[in-house]
Amino acid sequence: MKNLYSINVHRLFPSIIISAGCLSALSASAALKITEIMPSNISTIISDKYDYNGYVEIYNDGEQVDLNGWTVTNEKEGKTDWTLRLSQSHVVKKGYNLLFFAKDDVAETQGNSAANMNPLFIGTVSQKLTSDAGKLTLTNGSQTISIEYPKQYPHISYGDGGYMIPSPGTDNTAAYKISDRVASPTFSGTNPGVVYAGGSATVQLQCSTSGAQIYYTLDGSIPTKEKGMVYSSPIAINNTTIVRARAYKDGALYSDVVTGSYLFTDEIYSSCGFSKLPIVSISSDDENFNDPRLGICVVGNNGSRATCSSDNAQTANYYNDWMRPANFEYIVDGKVVDNQEVEVGVFGVCSRQHATKSFKIKANKRTGNNKFQYTKFFNDRSYTKYKALALRNGGNGFYMHPRWREGYMQTLAKGMNIDYQAYQPVAYFLNGEYRGLMGLRERTDEDYIESNYGYEEDEIEYIRLVKEEKKYVAQIGTDEAYYKMENLAANNSGDADFYDKLSQIMDIDEYIDYQIIQQFLANTDWVNNNVKLWRKKDGGKFRWFLYDVDFGLSTSSNASNNMLNYCLTGSTSGGGSMWPGMGGGTMPGMGGGTMPGMGGGTMPGMGGGGFPGMGGGFSMPGMLSSDEMHLCTLFKGCMQNEDFKYHFLDRYTYLLETQFTETRMTRICDSISALVKEEACATIEVGEKIGGCTQQQYDNAIQSMINFAKQRPSIVESQLVSYYEVQSTKANVSVRMSFGGNAPEYRFLVNKIASTKDYSRQLFVGERIKVEVRVPAGYKIQSWKINGETKNGTATSYLDNVTSSGMDIEVIFAQDSDFKLPKLYINEVCASNNKTEDEYGAKPDWIEIYNSENHDVDLAGMIVKNVTANASSVIPYDYSSTVIPAHGRVMLWADKETASGPLHVGFKLSADVSQKIQLIMPYAGKEEVIDEVTFQKHEQNGSYGRKTDGSSDLTVFDICTTSNIGKQMATPSAENGSKICTDQLADLSDVVADDIVYPNPTGSEWTINIDGEYVVSNMVGQVIESGDAYAGMTFGGDYKTGVYLLKIDDKVIKIIKR
Repeated sequence: MKNLYSINVHRLFPSIIISAGCLSALSASAALKITEIMPSNISTIISDKYDYNGYVEIYNDGEQVDLNGWTVTNEKEGKTDWTLRLSQSHVVKKGYNLLFFAKDDVAETQGNSAANMNPLFIGTVSQKLTSDAGKLTLTNGSQTISIEYPKQYPHISYGDGGYMIPSPGTDNTAAYKISDRVASPTFSGTNPGVVYAGGSATVQLQCSTSGAQIYYTLDGSIPTKEKGMVYSSPIAINNTTIVRARAYKDGALYSDVVTGSYLFTDEIYSSCGFSKLPIVSISSDDENFNDPRLGICVVGNNGSRATCSSDNAQTANYYNDWMRPANFEYIVDGKVVDNQEVEVGVFGVCSRQHATKSFKIKANKRTGNNKFQYTKFFNDRSYTKYKALALRNGGNGFYMHPRWREGYMQTLAKGMNIDYQAYQPVAYFLNGEYRGLMGLRERTDEDYIESNYGYEEDEIEYIRLVKEEKKYVAQIGTDEAYYKMENLAANNSGDADFYDKLSQIMDIDEYIDYQIIQQFLANTDWVNNNVKLWRKKDGGKFRWFLYDVDFGLSTSSNASNNMLNYCLTGSTSGGGSMWPGMGGGTMPGMGGGTMPGMGGGTMPGMGGGGFPGMGGGFSMPGMLSSDEMHLCTLFKGCMQNEDFKYHFLDRYTYLLETQFTETRMTRICDSISALVKEEACATIEVGEKIGGCTQQQYDNAIQSMINFAKQRPSIVESQLVSYYEVQSTKANVSVRMSFGGNAPEYRFLVNKIASTKDYSRQLFVGERIKVEVRVPAGYKIQSWKINGETKNGTATSYLDNVTSSGMDIEVIFAQDSDFKLPKLYINEVCASNNKTEDEYGAKPDWIEIYNSENHDVDLAGMIVKNVTANASSVIPYDYSSTVIPAHGRVMLWADKETASGPLHVGFKLSADVSQKIQLIMPYAGKEEVIDEVTFQKHEQNGSYGRKTDGSSDLTVFDICTTSNIGKQMATPSAENGSKICTDQLADLSDVVADDIVYPNPTGSEWTINIDGEYVVSNMVGQVIESGDAYAGMTFGGDYKTGVYLLKIDDKVIKIIKR
């Protein structure tokens, strides 16, 4: 039985047996009760999912009850965090029962299967408990059980109105205030960190709580009274040791666990020189890593099916997506700069089989802090809040050829418009054992998006290519927008407006840079694998992550691979052998030798030969299988569009000239090589156990990698010439705008690449060139000069092919004497909106712009400015929605979310103070104010604006309540002054629907938040349904699309079914 639990809790089983016996005489008629809750269960008890999931303990002193069909709701700080209906059997038997709560991507488990692990387990729910102050409610409408709890902390539970030492499945221990908790021990004497040459460590522990006794361990495990040692005097240490301590006192909660790594590194670096790198030290109970049943780093006997065909193990624990508690220390210049509890889990595919695993490291509220304390892990990142990190073993480069190859390739991407992973090489210790050179990375998930862009999980769509399923699957949100984009590329690439439509759903510049870096690196473990993309959910544009590119610049690829052909047809053929340097069975640059541990010329773990992932029934690197060809659909469709196609070409050749030069690539390689020199040497000296090799093999591998990189520019250029059917020679192309004096701000496009100054580049002879001009306000095109010849009239674009003599293109402008500033008005402003919805159903504040002209006016290029807040936003080009019809109006949404669309501005409004708003047009080198309004404070959902459209008289528009009968109301998207408050309109005011029912609008069903009698009717008064409502009840799943009225008690709410 011990293997079912952490070593800290296997002792619970005797108590469970005794407890069950004591319950046998209890009444059979009493109700259920939640007796204990532990959202922050990070090390107390393993669930039936073999993870440390949060749990509730339910006590039943009567007949058994099945929770199947019950509604479970978790509130977070007074608001509903999630609600679900249980769909499996969870039989609450007489006595104590444990119900676990996992992530929403974990399937709900029913009680019978959970009971096979422990008779008190009744299953797992597919949502996790919040560790913030909350409330958990379970109800079937007639019976309800619940527990409210304050903020939770790791290693302690809550029940009986206080915090407790956890006792799952047994009678509760004493309950305390959190202020009664024993203070955490502190270190003195020798501080944790690196103990330098000739040094020794004397560790002193103290606790500020009078009468407390400290227990400590020296093996990475959490100290308990049963297995810890009582601290009585300073601890002398003369070799690498992990000290963990906890303080106890009778009649009080035990303290937090504190950890200190004392690292003696002299012997490790004795012949290599002292390392310049930071150190990551991770420590935990050894069983969390190595126990056959629970350990995440071993083959074990509780594994999932291998996802890597080269792994000799058919199943292994390290293929499970388990998380384990650990302590994370980050050591810079020998001193600890971050020390905190975290959760770690193995990640990767074939790299999971390596002796040293890659770890995802997560800080969260369950572990006590939802971000890392240190703020400078990566010098090239400006943000300071890290929630997750990745400690990577090099993947395909684990065996030191070289292990930092992917970090090198990610660094090559710096300066491009791409979501690359920042890289920091580190030394790594696991429970005090040196594991060599590793790479500290950003995680490519929702935490990356929040850190780099500020969007939280519920604001994004995050999609991953699932290799086994050969399709894109949403990890967060839906994949609907992705497949809409793919369908657009597959079927409409020839449409005149295709590029503009694509640009509204895809960040084209980023996608092209992403394609270019992957293709340049010749990464053949891509297109059918290792693809992730994301966007802001409401109106955002898709961007792609660059990650797991370690097949690039490697012996798993070939410098002559035609990657453009690979992305279009699924094959890299078109130049050179697929297997570089394989004639004698050796790796390129290996000098006739084999890689370490290859036992006859194979890579480690290959089971008899080949490259990683080639065990049998595989797609050969550099070739997609027939059932993977659909994965080329998006890029192939885009490349069939002339604008995209030549944008891609010109961007690629520009990067070959700037980003992928031999000088830059060599400099970056030399820089990283020098930075990790001592650590790589130490890793090599430790040997095969941690993926070492010989120094010669390591040096040869670096040379092979840089030689590969140096060959790529000329090979790629040759392949581009062939594909585009252009000449290999280039000619100069220059484009300039002439204004005959001081030039205003201007912008033009050359093959869809924007420029705001004179353009001059060498382009291939014969390639298409397209110049598009944005005419500045107040100017007109007078003529074009092409190689000195006047032509093209007053058109705003020019299309041609580059000639061998080059192209000199000049666009000559003149001031437009007929131009007049458009008569646009800031017509109405609402700075406190929770009623009027934008195109996504959100309710941001709004600014209405009115066009009084007899012709349409495009807002594109104009500036909306919040003068008071010193914030402004430029309306983007190429959107039809920015055009205001004659005598029409458009709504601007002040939500500081420009990614949501062209009418969303980059600032918010204040409901508390008056603010000046301006509409500005850049004109003749100046910024002309077209209109401005200083709005006054007004009621929520009221507004401030012009009494009638475009008038000079301003007023406050009211909301419609019984006290405002006869007054003018706010009129978003309608004529000002046209709506008067009446008795009928007032009946439906002042009700905040979200407090009563959610989501609203809905595409499925609504959930009611309160108890009471309810009636649902359509807009002509016909009753649809009625009855007694309870919090958590759902309804309306079968309603048709439309608007309904929900009346519950004395409140009436308009609800919408989409």
